[in-house]
Amino acid sequence: MSTTLNDNLPSSQKSETRSLFVMRLDVRKLQNVGATPSGYRRIGVVPEVRSKGAAFRRVLDGGSDWQTVRTDGATT
Repeated sequence: MSTTLNDNLPSSQKSETRSLFVMRLDVRKLQNVGATPSGYRRIGVVPEVRSKGAAFRRVLDGGSDWQTVRTDGATT
């Protein structure tokens, strides 16, 4: 009798999910930093955050999104 990987897995169980929060970020015009060896760098300053849900009670000012745009077009 042959066995497969699935033979050792537990039976499937129903799971339920729910959203933890909804967040809206206002981002200022991107600040272009310039080319680097890993890609083109830019920064988006986040002056305001609004959120709904139990996961956040307060968001501090001063956040930003630091991005690298790679030569293949992907942004990290």
